[in-house]
Amino acid sequence: MQSIIFIVILCFFFLNTTNAQIDPSAAQRYFAEVQELLQRDGGRLWGKSIEGPILLVHRESRQVVASRADREGILTRRGNVYTGTLPEEIPIANTAVEWAGVKWAMIMTPVSDERYARNVLFIHELWHRVQEGIGFPPSNPSNNHLNAKEGRIWLQLEMRALQQALNNSGDQRREALRDALVFRAKRYSLYPRGEDEERQLENHEGLAEYTGIALAISSADDRRRFAIQKLRRAERLQSYTRAFAYHTTPAYGILLDEVASTWTRSFTHRENLPDVVKNRYGIRLPASPADEAHRRAEVYGGNTIIALERERDREQQKTLAEYRKRFITQPHLVLPLEGQRITFDPRAVTPLDDHGRVYTILNVSDVWGSLTVTRGALIPEDWSRVIVDLPDDRRGRKIETNGYVLELREGWEIIPGDRDGVYTVRRRR
Repeated sequence: MQSIIFIVILCFFFLNTTNAQIDPSAAQRYFAEVQELLQRDGGRLWGKSIEGPILLVHRESRQVVASRADREGILTRRGNVYTGTLPEEIPIANTAVEWAGVKWAMIMTPVSDERYARNVLFIHELWHRVQEGIGFPPSNPSNNHLNAKEGRIWLQLEMRALQQALNNSGDQRREALRDALVFRAKRYSLYPRGEDEERQLENHEGLAEYTGIALAISSADDRRRFAIQKLRRAERLQSYTRAFAYHTTPAYGILLDEVASTWTRSFTHRENLPDVVKNRYGIRLPASPADEAHRRAEVYGGNTIIALERERDREQQKTLAEYRKRFITQPHLVLPLEGQRITFDPRAVTPLDDHGRVYTILNVSDVWGSLTVTRGALIPEDWSRVIVDLPDDRRGRKIETNGYVLELREGWEIIPGDRDGVYTVRRRR
């Protein structure tokens, strides 16, 4: 991924549906809740406090309410919070972002009314603010194998076994945890590259989510219940490639907490958390996991999962064929990516052969303007361009189709590219 790219991730897991503006008094209460939780931790979890400035942003109006003053005097103080408007060039997402001289944990509003869910989200993004400082560089691995039928089957079986491990103790927990690790080993035997790619995302998004749960929920029983609910919700996800780590890593982290409560102080980004769990629980895996994985699968409803995934795969092949037609074979529009900011929904990302990934929900801001996608766009793995359907009407600065809205900056236009049927954009000469 090019260093000029700034990726932010849309996480819609805990949003409610109201469109009300941000209430400064409610924002102040949220900030105080999170501050109390982090002060209670005192930096013990990671050896460094993750307290920091929080920026709540309303998606429609771009209204902001901040926990602290900015360094450029843009925000106005209102009691114990600071208010203003986020500039159009800054994408709105749940992420860590630098703006007005401050590195913020940005949170989209409205947020959940449920206290645990809300505080987990806040702390998740605060961890992203400091992750490089505690030795966890951001990463964006593809994990395309988790969109394949076999990858999805063995991941779902692993997550079901993790639910059993969280629900039990003693020998029953060890047995279920062994099954989860056997299912993971089976997956890696099919997709050898998957082990490193999964590790990268679990040590990026997964550890952020684990941290949110560990610090927002004081009761061990409640943490287990919360993690189980996340694993159950994961069964309904459209795509696992960018989303699985939000569900697996908290489960492994919570299980590890109960046998090695200070594991985070020595864990590094080069380690694989499930391996640490395996060693701490004294679990030995078979030399060849395939037979054992197939034998244990039915304990967790394997036949049902396999049948559902076969049906999904048939429908997925139709979807992929449609994507190939839209973005590869028929006329399309190519928008170059240079100094862009991108937001997307990690639950709706589909690998397309060797062409890249289709992002169902996507927002891009670049030198040529902005793009808001609601029906899919293709981005190659090198992040050099975004490909969308060719619009029927290519005149004017605002191009609206049933799948996206493209707003070109003054002086930019759509022109034919260097191949038949391929169009691009350029500055008018």
